[in-house]
This record gives sequence, C-alpha cells and structure tokens, in this order.
Amino acid sequence: MTRMLAMCIAGFLLVSPLFAQEQYRATDSASTCPQPDSTNLSDITSLRIGVRRHARPFSYYSENLREVWSAAPQAPLALRNYTGYMSKICDAVLADMQVTRPADSNSFSYSDVKVVDVDCLIQEDERKGTPKPSRLEYLGDRIDILCDPATITNARRHGFILSPPLFLSGMGLINRGAERIGNRDCPDKPLIGYVRNTTAALAGIPKILQANELKSFSDLLRAYVRDQTNSCSTALSTSVVVQGYETHEKAAQAFCRGDFYYYIGDREIITYNARNIPGCGAEIEGAGQTYSNDRYAIYGKISHRKGTEIRDLRIARFFEILSQKVVVSPSLLDTAYESTFYEKPSRKLESFYWNIRGPRQP
Repeated sequence: MTRMLAMCIAGFLLVSPLFAQEQYRATDSASTCPQPDSTNLSDITSLRIGVRRHARPFSYYSENLREVWSAAPQAPLALRNYTGYMSKICDAVLADMQVTRPADSNSFSYSDVKVVDVDCLIQEDERKGTPKPSRLEYLGDRIDILCDPATITNARRHGFILSPPLFLSGMGLINRGAERIGNRDCPDKPLIGYVRNTTAALAGIPKILQANELKSFSDLLRAYVRDQTNSCSTALSTSVVVQGYETHEKAAQAFCRGDFYYYIGDREIITYNARNIPGCGAEIEGAGQTYSNDRYAIYGKISHRKGTEIRDLRIARFFEILSQKVVVSPSLLDTAYESTFYEKPSRKLESFYWNIRGPRQP
C-alpha cells in the first residue's frame, strides 16, 4: 500500500502542470523576455518550438491559469505559460508525441522540447540592428516549428512544411468611433498603425484600396504602396502616414491612446488586443468586416543535415500527428477554438471548419 501511494505521488509530480509551473513563474513575466531553455551546440535532437509573446488570442504569454491550463496535460508550452489557439494545438500534438510513438523510433519526453520566444528573438535582433524580414526566417536556424498565426501565402510555400489550414481570418480595420479626422490631405498623426513583421501593411493596405475603403485617403495610401512614400506635409506640419509597432500589445495601447486613427491587421487579433485595453472596447468601430481570406497554418522546416536525423524525424512526426488530429471529427480545431474564444464561430469560420474536418460528430 505504501509503495502504491509513493508511486501515485510521483506520478502526480510528473504530470501536474501546476507543479511544473512554479519552476518558471519566479523568473518569467508577461513584460520581460524569459531565459531561453538551456541548449548547447551538441544538442541536435531537441525539438525547438517557436511561440509568440504578443499575438493574442493565437499565441501569447499569460499568467491566467484559466487561459493556460485548458491545454492538454503535460503540455510543454502551457508549462511555460504560453497559450492561445495555435499554442494549444501544438501542445496537444506534443503531448501525444510523448505517449504514442512508432516502435522503431527514439523515445520523446518533455525534456526533448525547447521553447523559444520568437518575439524576444525579434526584439534582440532589432536591438542589434540585424532584423530579419520575417519571423519565418528563424525556421531551420533557431526554431524547427512555429506555433503562431502565420498566413499561408504563395511566397511561403517553398522550403517549409505546412500543416493543413487551421483557421480562417481576414484583414480588418478598426477605428475609434468618437474620433474624427480633420485634415484629409495630411492628417495630424499617422493614419494607420500596424505591427511590423506581419503582412498587414504591404498586403493589407492594397486590399483596403481595392475595397474602396478609406477613399478620402486613397492618394496617400497609393503613394505608400507604390512609391514607399510614408509622409505628408501641410503648411503647419509633417506627418507619417503609416506607423509600425513592435507588437500587437504596443500597437493596441497606442491605438487606444489615440496615437493613430486606424488599426490594421488580422481581424481577431486587432479586436482582441484593443478590447483588452480598459475603456477602449466600447469605442471600437469597423470590426465586423474583413478585406481578405487569410488561412493560418503551422510552419516547420527540416534541416536535412547530417547528424540531425532524430530531430528531422521528430519534426515529420509532429506534422503527421497534427494532420490526423485536424481532419477527423471531433477535431482538434474545435477543442482549441472552444477553449480560446468562448463564443460560437462565425458562419464563415464554421463553413471553413466543415470543409476541413467534415460534419462535426459528438
């Protein structure tokens, strides 16, 4: 009896996320970058998972247990307080990899997962003056799998592994309804705010022009898209037309302060972050319309280098399990959605889910 009790206690300590969480909370916070998981140059087998710190509601850091622990038990990302729709999907796959594996493969455990905060990598590179053009550039270099809302584009097809489409969003535009723009030729502050390292500016602004939205400012926006002209002038002042921010958290704070007029980005992300600012949600207008159909996927990259065969097999195994969990019903997509958004999906999103996993089964 005593031996059985000891085994139960040991098992609880092994799988309890609350126990593991306390190991990290003392040094990790929502506002500062954590110490990266320990790695060394000879480690060529660990699976390096890229997460985001500021991409609510899809991949972000949180100390709210209700948000974090709705993921699978013994989930490596949740144990580091990373959560969100995409993070929960990755966690479910990583948890599955620990308990189901082919008989001829190497064992896989929590210690084989290294969690890498991509937002922190971007900040570090920008401080060094060596920014990468896209966060996907870290794949194959600093990370193996990127668990964030990455839009599927033709330019991103080559050199990567793509999951099935996991979410359907669209480029949106919100503004604070009580605020009106005075000078139409050159506003007194930036017209549009967006987050750098996203497709919001170069891909989103042309879509807004095609939809004949913001037609009073079409000349300014066409100059930005065609000629990369990002300023305008009046007799009294000169202003930037489009302003980039480091993270959605900072962009939402600036938007709610009134630092710019229109916030552009993927609809769910910009509305979620803006409404997360106290006193800002009631003023938001324009959140219901989208100007594109953007499909999100999880991206990965296999190195094909000598000596990394175990890691490459683990990457392939991850995408194999992910594909299986997505296309069946009940689908992992439904579980991740329900534990993240707490509301019914739109008709457009439900139609997307139906096409991915078929009719939903109980």
